[in-house]
Amino acid sequence: MDERVQILLQRAKGIEKSRKKSPLSEVNLFSVLNMEHKEVSAHSAVLYYIFCPFEDENGFRDDQNLRILLKNFGEEIAKDVRLDLFREVWTDFGRLDFLIAAGVERYVLELKIWAGEQPMQLSRYAQYLKREGGKEENIFFLTPEERTPLTGNARCVTLKDEVAKSLKEILALRRDKKSYCEMIGQYLKVIENITGGHTMKAECGMITSSEELLIVNSLVDEQTAILTRLLREFFAAMEERLGEEIAIEGFPKAKKVPYEYGTWAIGEYYSGGKRTYPAIAYRIEGKDVGETGLYFFLEISSALYAGITPRKKEADGGFSCVSTHEERFQPFLGKRPSKFFLDWDYVENNGGALDFTRTADKDSFCRKLLRKDSLTFDEKKLDEVAAAVLWLYKGACRRVFKLSEN
Repeated sequence: MDERVQILLQRAKGIEKSRKKSPLSEVNLFSVLNMEHKEVSAHSAVLYYIFCPFEDENGFRDDQNLRILLKNFGEEIAKDVRLDLFREVWTDFGRLDFLIAAGVERYVLELKIWAGEQPMQLSRYAQYLKREGGKEENIFFLTPEERTPLTGNARCVTLKDEVAKSLKEILALRRDKKSYCEMIGQYLKVIENITGGHTMKAECGMITSSEELLIVNSLVDEQTAILTRLLREFFAAMEERLGEEIAIEGFPKAKKVPYEYGTWAIGEYYSGGKRTYPAIAYRIEGKDVGETGLYFFLEISSALYAGITPRKKEADGGFSCVSTHEERFQPFLGKRPSKFFLDWDYVENNGGALDFTRTADKDSFCRKLLRKDSLTFDEKKLDEVAAAVLWLYKGACRRVFKLSEN
């Protein structure tokens, strides 16, 4: 290896080592449970718990936390106006992360930790507000640090500024509630961590010259090639373990569809051409909604989640996505539906969900499934992932197709 490359890598290792601390130095439950970057199960749940109005021990309605948040968002709400907060609200225009009702006025709060926006997402939410008689500009776009939305006329707010300020005001207001304040304190630490606590900044001094910058560019090209190869190897390993046909007694058979169905994106994914996770798929036999050319699939994503999707066969032989929000799919929705999945979940490994909702899969995907200090997959982990896919398939089939537990 070129001596200059070795020097750069050595600097990077030194920076990474300096970040590591004793597990006793900062006890944070979110970090321990690997949930600092989980949008729905961590951030959304905690924000709802803190800001949702509640009845106190005397039976009085307490909405002070939500009023504080709205005030820091630039909205002063009169004291006689009732406030309500709703989470994960399904509408014809998409699922709202949060809906805030202030009397007759409505506000949409869209939370994005690392995920990107869906097509025209905020514009659709503006249409929803317009239909409900609200103001189209009443959309708050909440991210860790300020990020401009791709569409729509949303107001940008951040965890780092407006939310953190609100939480500190709540700490002062609720100082007599010890465990409650400790929880908020830990969440403030999470915000600090994801908005700069663990990022490699220029002032770290790893790159010090234009020559070294060129070396880094060459390393990025090599990284892209390696990650692309690993994606192909991962899918090949899954196909080897799951076989051409999934046949489990008491469940519908599922046959592997042509390789090009999902893995067409592999060659471009890490080079920036595609941002949809590559996947392999199995077509589920004997299950349909009575419509020609519409089929159900088991899809296994490179992001290590799996689930059942409906897809329509096109004239060119490919299969296009179909929105599960359509009325015809209502009888098939499972416990965890999404726009394109009737039922899905993360594939678990060693008892912990492998969360790839953020684009840091370049890091996490490799580190979690590769052998330590190598670029080869851990066979045991691959076996566990394949076994989990089969377990998930059975559960999803029971819920989607209303199969008996027996």
